[in-house]
This record gives sequence, C-alpha cells and structure tokens, in this order.
Amino acid sequence: MPVSVAKINRPRLSEIYPRKRLFRHLDLAVERPIVWVSAPAGSGKTTLIASWLDARKLPCLWYQVDEGDGDIATFFYYLGLAAKKAAPRHRKPLPLFTPEYLQGISTFTRRYFEKLFSRLKTPCVLVFDNFQEVPPDCLSVVPPGVNVIFISRGAPPATMAPLKAGRRLATLGWEEMRLTLDETAGIAALQSKEGIRAESIRRMHETTQGWAAGVILMAESTASDGDAFSLPGKGDLAEVFDYFAAEILAKTSMEVQGFLLKTSLLPKMTAKMAERLTGLEQSERILSHLVRNHYFTQKHADSEPVYQYHPLFRDFLLSRFRDTYSETEISGLRRQAAVILADSGQFEDAAELLREAGEWQEFVPLVLSHTQSLMMQGRLQTLEEWLRSIPAEIVENNPWLLYWQGACRLPFAPAESRGLFERAFQLFTAKGDPAGTLLAWSGVVDTFHFEWNVFTPLDWWIAWLDEHITREPSFPSPEIEARVSASMCGALIFRQPTHPAIGKWVERSLSLSKQSTDLQLRQVTCMNAMSYFLWRGDVARCGMVVDELAKSAGSPAASPLLAITLKMAQAVFFNWSTADHDLSLRLTTEALETAEASGVHVWDHFIPSHGVYAALNNGNTEMAAEFLGKMEAKVESTRGFGLCHYLQLSCWHDLIAGQARRAVAHAEASLQIAEKSGIPLSEMKSRLQLAEALQEAGEREKAAACLAHAGELIGRSGSLSLEFMWLLASAQFALDSGDEPAGLSFLRRGMALGRQQGYANMFWWWRPDVMAGLCVKALEADIEVEYVQGLIRKRSLVPEKPPVELENWPWPLKIYTLRRFALVIAGEPVSFSGKVQQKPLALLKALIALGGREVSEEQLSDHLWPDSETSALRTAFNTNLHRLRKLIGDDRAILMSDGKITLNPRLCWVDAWAFERLCGEVEAILNGNTADNKPANLIRPAEKAMALYQGSFLAGDAGEPWAISRRERLRSRFLHLIGKLGESLEGTGKWRKAAECYRKGLETDDLAEEFYQKLMVCHQHLGNQAEALKVYERCRTTLAAVLSVTPSARTRAIYKAIADRQ
Repeated sequence: MPVSVAKINRPRLSEIYPRKRLFRHLDLAVERPIVWVSAPAGSGKTTLIASWLDARKLPCLWYQVDEGDGDIATFFYYLGLAAKKAAPRHRKPLPLFTPEYLQGISTFTRRYFEKLFSRLKTPCVLVFDNFQEVPPDCLSVVPPGVNVIFISRGAPPATMAPLKAGRRLATLGWEEMRLTLDETAGIAALQSKEGIRAESIRRMHETTQGWAAGVILMAESTASDGDAFSLPGKGDLAEVFDYFAAEILAKTSMEVQGFLLKTSLLPKMTAKMAERLTGLEQSERILSHLVRNHYFTQKHADSEPVYQYHPLFRDFLLSRFRDTYSETEISGLRRQAAVILADSGQFEDAAELLREAGEWQEFVPLVLSHTQSLMMQGRLQTLEEWLRSIPAEIVENNPWLLYWQGACRLPFAPAESRGLFERAFQLFTAKGDPAGTLLAWSGVVDTFHFEWNVFTPLDWWIAWLDEHITREPSFPSPEIEARVSASMCGALIFRQPTHPAIGKWVERSLSLSKQSTDLQLRQVTCMNAMSYFLWRGDVARCGMVVDELAKSAGSPAASPLLAITLKMAQAVFFNWSTADHDLSLRLTTEALETAEASGVHVWDHFIPSHGVYAALNNGNTEMAAEFLGKMEAKVESTRGFGLCHYLQLSCWHDLIAGQARRAVAHAEASLQIAEKSGIPLSEMKSRLQLAEALQEAGEREKAAACLAHAGELIGRSGSLSLEFMWLLASAQFALDSGDEPAGLSFLRRGMALGRQQGYANMFWWWRPDVMAGLCVKALEADIEVEYVQGLIRKRSLVPEKPPVELENWPWPLKIYTLRRFALVIAGEPVSFSGKVQQKPLALLKALIALGGREVSEEQLSDHLWPDSETSALRTAFNTNLHRLRKLIGDDRAILMSDGKITLNPRLCWVDAWAFERLCGEVEAILNGNTADNKPANLIRPAEKAMALYQGSFLAGDAGEPWAISRRERLRSRFLHLIGKLGESLEGTGKWRKAAECYRKGLETDDLAEEFYQKLMVCHQHLGNQAEALKVYERCRTTLAAVLSVTPSARTRAIYKAIADRQ
C-alpha cells in the first residue's frame, strides 16, 4: 500500500480487549445516521470504532484527518482517493476542489457527499478520525444504510445542534468512554504478562480515572511485585503520558530508544522506511512488537503494512529526539527522513519536515517538483503556504518561486499576482530561460482577463511577444506554445482586435488546443476563438468552435465549469446566428441552474447577460429586467468590462422600453468605462449604442456625429457584424431625416452584407420596431427580397402599422378576393376540395366582406345560416370557426372576443385591404393631407392599387347578398382611382401609361364615357389617330347596344377634332 494513502485506510488491530459495553452503545447510536465520539487523546476512540467495525463485520471508508486537511482542497483530494478505494467500480473520480468552487463551498460540499454516498454499498460506515470542524451541509444528505462516525477530541460543534434536535445525531462522550473497573482489569491483563493484583488494578483505575492510555502505561511500568506507580503529582493527561512514557522508554535498549526517536520523524512508515532511516534490520520486528503490545502504534495493513505512532506517543518521542541529538545530527536526520518520505510518496510530510527545520536548500526543489500536481488538485492554499514560508531573499532570486506564487494568487488577487509574474518574467529573462520567460509572460497577460478592468498595459506585452516571435519563432514545447497562443488571442481580442496577426494566432491556438489534454486550456481557447468570430461576423466558424467546445464538455473529465461555459456559448450562438431566443433562454436558465447546483459561481455576473439578449431580442422587457437585476447583484465596479457590459444591456432595455433619456445616460456611462478600460470593441459598441439613444432622444446632430465616429472605428476594425449594425443604423438615421436615397443606399449595402453572412440577427441593440420599418423599406425598394423575407419570418417582425399594401411581405396567411378567391399559407397555395370546406371558407369570405374587424357572431350567422334555429346557429358557427382555424393552421389568425370576430391584421394579408389602403394614400395626396402633396406622388401607390384590382370582389360569389356592398364599394373606388391616376399620368406626359390605365378602367366599366374620352386624347398625343377613332367607334357601339343612346357632345367634339386633323 502506498504510504501516502495510509490516511484513508482503517487501522488493523492486534489482540485487544473488546469493550462490549460500548459496542452496545454504538449499536444503538447507529440507529441515527451520524455519531460523534469525543474524548481526550489516548481514550481508545480509534481502537473502539475499529474493533466495533470488525466485530460487526461492517464495510467502511476510513479517513484520518491531519493538519494538511486545513486546506479544504487537500481534504477533498484524499477523500476522493478513499472513495475510489471503497468503490473501485466507479471509474469517474469525484471532483477536485479547484478554485472555481470557492464561491460555493457549501454547495460543493453537499453535492460531493451526495455523490460519495451514492457510490457506497449499504450498509456502510464512513469514519472521520480526528475530525474537529464539520461542514454541516454534508450531513443533511446522509442516505439510509450509511452512517457517518466522527472521532474527535472535542464535543460536537454548535453547527450540529439542529442535527441533535432532529434526532439525526448520537453522541458518545468522555463519560461513556471512561474505562470501567472491569475494562481496566481486562486491558491491564493484556498488557502485563505476569498478572496484576486486584488491589493494584483498583488503584490503577482510580489513578487513571478510566483513561485508556494511562492504564496501558501504568500496566507497562508496573513493578514485578504487581504494585503500580503513583501519579507524579497533578497534571493534564499529556503530562501524565510523558511521565509514564519516559519511564517505559528508559527500560528499553539504547538501540530501540534510538529507533523510536529517529522514526518519530516519519508520520507514517513501512518497515523498509524505518530500516532505511535507522539502519536497523530488525525494524519490522520492533514495529510489530509495538503493535502487538499496544504501545501506541497503529498498523494499516494492505499489500505492505504501514505503521503510525499515536499522536501523544509521537509528540513525546519528538520532544525527546530534540533533547537527545545535536543540531547537526538533527539536521542530517531530518534531511534523510525527508528524502525517504518523498521517495515513498509522502512529499507533503517531507515538505513540512524540511520547512519546520528551515532546510530551504532541500525544501525548495521538493516543492517545485510538485507545484503542477498541487495546482491541478486545487491545493493552492497548501502550495501558497509553503511558498510564503521561504525567506524573501531566496524567493526574490528564484523566478520559479515567484511564478508559482503568482499562479496561487491569480484567482484571488489578479493585481498582486501580476506583480509576482512580472518579477518572475524579469528574472527568467535575465537568466536566459525561454520556457520560464514565456510562461511568466502568459501569466501576466492572464491577470488582465481575471481582473476584467483596464487592458491598456497589454500593449507592451503584445509588442514584446511580437518582437520575440520575430527573433525566435519556435517554442520550448507544444504545451508552452498552446498556453502562450491562448493568452495572446485573449490579449488581442480585448486590446488589439485590428492586429494584423490576430487571425493567425486564433487558428494557431485552436490547432494546438485540439492536441492538448488540458480541458481548461481548450475551454479558454474556444471562448477566445468564439469571441473573435463573433465580432468578425463569421457565423459558420463560430458554430464550429461551439461544436469543438461541446466535444470537450462531453469528456468524462469535464468539470461543471466547462458545462456552464458550453451552455453560455450555445446561448450566445443561438441568439446571434439562428435567432432562436427560446432555446437561448432555456440554455441560460440551465447554465444558472448548473451553477447553483454545482457551486461554481465564476460566471454568475455574466450568465444573465445572455438571458437579457434573448429577452430583448424577443421584445420582452420584463424578463430582461429580471436578468438585469441578477447581473446588477453580481457585477463589480472594479471590473470595468463587466460593468460596461451591464450598462450597455441596460441602455438596450431602455431603448425598447421607450426611456430614451435614461438610455442616453447608460450609453454615456458605458462609453466612458470602455474608453478607460481600453477595450476597442466595447468602445465601438458603446458609440453605436449612444448614437441610437441620442437619435431616439431627438438629438439628431449629436447622434449623427457619434454614428460617424463609430463608423470610422468599425471601418478600421474589419468587423462584419459591427459593419452590419452600423449600416442599418445609418439607413435608419437617413430615412428618419427624409434622405431616402441615402437611406436606401445604406439599407442595400447592409442587407446585402446580412445575406452574404447569413445574419438572422443584429446581435447588439436589436429593436423589432426599427428593424420592421427597415424591412418594409427594403421590400418596397425590392432590396434583397428573399433574405429580408426570411429575416421577417424568423424574427416574426410586424410593424406597428401592418404593411397591408405590401404583397411581398411574408404574411403567414394571404387571402385573394379580387376576381378570384385563394389562400396562400406560409407561401404555399391551398387547394380546396370537398363540401366539408365550403362553409368554413364561406365564413372567411363573409368575415372579409363585412369588414374583417369585430364582426359580430350574430351578424355572420344570420348571413350564412338564415333559416336555422338559435341553438343550431351557435353550433354551426363554432363548428365552422374551429374548422376554419384548423384549415389555416394558426389560431392567432382569427381572433374571438366578446362575441366578435376579427381577422388578425398582423398575420393576415387581404388583397382588398391592401387595395383600400393604397386608395387611401392616393386620396390623402389629393386632399393635401401629406407632407408632399404633388400629384405626381400618387402615381406609385395608384399603380400598385390598380395592379391589385384584378376584378370584382369575390366574383364567384356574385349571388351572395353579404358580398354586394363590399363589391360595389371596391369597384367604385377602383374607377375613381383610374380617373385620378390617368389625370396624374397625363399631367406628367406619360400618355402611354395613361392609355393603359383607361383601358383597364373600361375593362371594369365599359359604359364609363369619360374613360373613352380620355383614352382618345391619349392616343391623339401618342400620334395614333386611327386608334383614337376606333375607341370612339367602340364607345358609340357599346352605348347604343346597352343604353340605346349616342355619345355625348364632348365625346363627339373630341372625335371631330381628331377626324378633321387626320
């Protein structure tokens, strides 16, 4: 058995006196899950529990607590080894207590013990020997069939009072542990081979007051006549122990005395270790004799027995050791013992031995040889304590000591850590140590990422590496290259995103991390790469990095921190790339839940930001406010980047919530911090955001200047995602100011970029109302129609005023009623078959004919089922409404409230509605109700309306009375529109278009003599006199045939003028 894990093995007992009285106490005590056994040292607590376990044949996990367990990471490390020994079938080890758990010790402890208990086969006993302080969280999860026994010198701590009150804790104290007279006699009889008289036993019992160690010592020192020694005056138990131990030691040979004194330097030992230290070949025999005769020596038996002196006995021996040997001898023996301990795997004991003795020449190389393993085990406290004990003059001349001190301080005090790394860097450089120099460089750079505050000093360190790589492009090892590459990527992304080699560093870092087994390095590398591809606007590469991170998170060795990081990365990706905000919200919630469940709170200040993104992208300001509250509770004013990020999101929330002045204040504060922190990307985002806020607040000149400044920075950055945002913001500002040509130019460039890069989202500051307006403009101008339509569908965009005049808006439901009746659902035409669909469709037609908004159920029923009874009407209506909704496939399309039914204008487009909206625009221009009332401005909406009117409203339902009124109204508006459009076209000299317009009017009403007149005039201006005469002939024939009248005097006059000219 390795000596280093002897602390997790139960003692193996030789012949002992079974304390059956206490066995019965324990049998009752373990009816409760937790047992606390307390008594002074030497009371036989460990022997009692070990012998009871043997007697009851109970499996156990034994853990011997020592001073090293003051570092909680050490405790959990060795407890994990004990768990592996007790339950070897579980391949995945229990987690190490690494720095990410520091903010959640209580949660980590509870979860750790839950996992530990789940691995133990019941019944089972978990023993903590020499335990003083207990984390109460571990005791609330003890399952049935498992008992936890604490062996301690003191009473249970106050934190365990609730357990006792809840009948979950049983105690065995000093009163129970005291030996009875019979037990004293039994132990004395085992100890003395010659027998002790009853009177001596009684005196021995009274003298020791039931203290087991005292009984053993007195029995050993009993005179040959059977009389026991008296106590040497009053004193505490340790003094009594020392007195009798001295008496016993004096009786042993000088050789054995030397053996005991020297081996006291070894906290745990095998016989070979003892022989190597003392030179005695009979070491095995001496140690076995001590165990067999109960001379305060425990034996941990496995493949090779390990021996351990009782703490009282060892303290006594060490005291005599110091009094017996000279300083020179002591120093030599300590160094020899330290070498033996280190060789046996007890490097911690070896280090403590050398540290206590001030043997720094041996201590320093021993510690440095184990720094990496201690860091990986999370045992920073132990390592730092050792390093800080080294005299300053030694530390300041050894760069590795400075380096590892910096590594220990990094998670707790990045600024202090930076100073240590910088001094190490200088010493490594002076000594010409490239490996140390590069690692120290990486350490310095990493402190800025841990601090998240001011990044400007990174310029010097970036420049140094640039120059170093030019001189020496190779690295001492792939591991160092991977570490330095990851640090350089982070430095460039935060401080110099326009660095010419940033892309190469990112690719280099990704490539090296794939070859590394260091999951933490992979995590850092992937997050750096993701940040890079995000601001570059490369959706595809960003997705590949997320996939790579998922592979690492799927490793059996992956930590909860890696799982949380993956969920954050996925939340970012789905927010940005696919605009799947519901999934992003779920991932954000899962990340927070994992943090709470695992006790890993490293990202607690950052995780909620992804919830803010998702909520605001969905327009949910209330949910966003909740996540902002969580951010505010965790954000620290000393971490500039985090505070800047929080202020940016607060500004975004204000903009959507309509609080423009508050948005300006938040944007100005974020910009100030971004500039101070020296983070160019944060500055660009803050300037873009401030421009948006100023624009919304009505300060358009300031907004334009701010946007221009942001554009300059973005143009130099090469960030496509920021350029996309800037182009759309520029389009918005230009259109707001009335500069439509410039606005459309920016919009065309922005939408083209979005299409090329596959953007489904403007990752920062997405505002649905603004984007919906820009999409309307884009579709009106035929800008990237397919891409814009996809954007609208994906983001469910609908302007505050639905653009019913836009047929190319990707409406979920499109209904055609002019000349033909047709439905298009999600872009696909619907074919009708069977009588079952006729009544639901009649309901839809009637709803549109009656206005489509808040049409009463009674009115619809009366039209569609005029001969039905009242009860039958309700049934028919509900049945057909249900069928209609099912046919459409979206219950939101048809709204029902207070007995009134409405066709949802945010989801449904009706050609008749679009036609009337356009007619309204034309009439507004004619009536002087627009900003620019020039007649020429009505041409575009009038032409669009004319194109929509393909024929009579619901021509196939000519016999339905409910359709007549709407049909005639639309026909009348169409004819009026034809006249006004024709006049406008004539006024601008567009005679051919005017002629086409009048011809279309005559197709609808071939008795409209005015249209004949105007069509003749158009042909005259076009030089087609013959065609004009034909129009007159058609007019004359039609009027005669239908109305039996001749053309009017005006018509004849136009005809005569043309005919005379011909």
